Amino acid sequence: MNEGQLLSPEQWQECHVQLLRLRWGPPTEEGRKLECSPNDLTAWRLERGRVSVKTSKEEFIAHAGDWLFLGIGYRRQEFSIDAQLTSLAFRIYWPDSLRPVLDLRPGLKLRPAVLLDQRVESLRQETGNPSIYEWHFRGARCDIDSVLHMDGWFRTWLADAIRLWRQHIPDLKSDRAIDPRVEAARRWVMMQSEVEQLTEFQGAAEAAGLSVGHLNRLFIDHYHQTLHGFQEQRRIQYARRRLLEAHSRIKVVAYELGFHDLSKFSSWFRRLEQLSPRKYRSKFADKALPVKNGASFKRYKHIDS
Repeated sequence: MNEGQLLSPEQWQECHVQLLRLRWGPPTEEGRKLECSPNDLTAWRLERGRVSVKTSKEEFIAHAGDWLFLGIGYRRQEFSIDAQLTSLAFRIYWPDSLRPVLDLRPGLKLRPAVLLDQRVESLRQETGNPSIYEWHFRGARCDIDSVLHMDGWFRTWLADAIRLWRQHIPDLKSDRAIDPRVEAARRWVMMQSEVEQLTEFQGAAEAAGLSVGHLNRLFIDHYHQTLHGFQEQRRIQYARRRLLEAHSRIKVVAYELGFHDLSKFSSWFRRLEQLSPRKYRSKFADKALPVKNGASFKRYKHIDS
């Protein structure tokens, strides 16, 4: 770890550590074979079967007992028919610049990972060890003690995971400092409408004083995604928020985002969110979490991956 990555505890506490989903069970039919571009970090433990994953720079095949860790961005995944998995999606970023704290590119497969296995097993025992389970931070209502309980479990799991990742990824932690030219470009993007389909970023390049190509390379280094991907992240956040509003209509949300073909909107949403707009709405709109043993979770018949 270089000196620029050594910060005080007070400074480290400023970064946002957020568990988005934790689930175990089989992938849904929709998630079993999928081409997508998630904006979250992903950790999978294969409990049974196999999965093949191709990212923009790497290919992985994981079998039962393997842990697979993936960064944000494009991937193509295919699970075997008998696959079962434990899956986590999470984010760790600096709120002032939105820059990711950890860089898991191009991905990592590990086995064994005894401490991580033990963390998952302890949570299963605590929740009654159901065969299919999910905790999700979206569209749910629960008490603060339930949120703190899951947050505490996740942070312990994450600390163990970081110790493992550091052994294999020398440049795991991104420097908090950000290139002012990249920051100027990010602020330009943030000033644009969150629903706009940006096709060119000359304005961002002018704000940064760089060519579009040079800026995009720097942006990928800082944010692990392209300028276009950054704007698409803003658009998917808008879509998620609108779809969960009472009385909103899917075709109206699609039109607001510039889609005049509903099927194209559904394909775009599925690529980024890994389920269709209709399923997203039915899954998360007005859902409350049941409480069990001090922790809150959602249960579903199927789990998307």
